[in-house]
Amino acid sequence: MNRKELFETLKELIADWDNSEGNLILVTHYVIIGGMLGYYPSSGELVITDKNLEVLDSIKTNY
Repeated sequence: MNRKELFETLKELIADWDNSEGNLILVTHYVIIGGMLGYYPSSGELVITDKNLEVLDSIKTNY
């Protein structure tokens, strides 16, 4: 799967998520987060977005 296909698949997964089941937590890497959000977190940083992939907040860790 190439980068474009990966990003499209992730966007579809998020768009199809049923919020009534709770939060969706994805664990991934700096390159994926940066490519999807245009936000490049520090190592171990948690990034919180809405369903439209707008960054709402982040939580920095000591890692």
